[in-house]
Amino acid sequence: VIAHEQAHNSYALLSQTEKDTFSAVYTPLKTTDPLIKLLYSINTYGLVSDIEGHAELYRYLNGKMPVELKKFYPKLI
Repeated sequence: VIAHEQAHNSYALLSQTEKDTFSAVYTPLKTTDPLIKLLYSINTYGLVSDIEGHAELYRYLNGKMPVELKKFYPKLI
């Protein structure tokens, strides 16, 4: 839970352009990345919004998340 909340703080540090870019990169990965698909087959909360998805990825996948998403976690990764 602490990791999830800290990811919200990290998301708040992103500019609007970075948030939009995160969304553009993250959206297709929800259905193509094996770990993300597995996560959301067990716990769908991350599908509620990009903000919650951002937090859930950090909470559950952390260092195992796709490399192209790691830059969207300032102060965490």
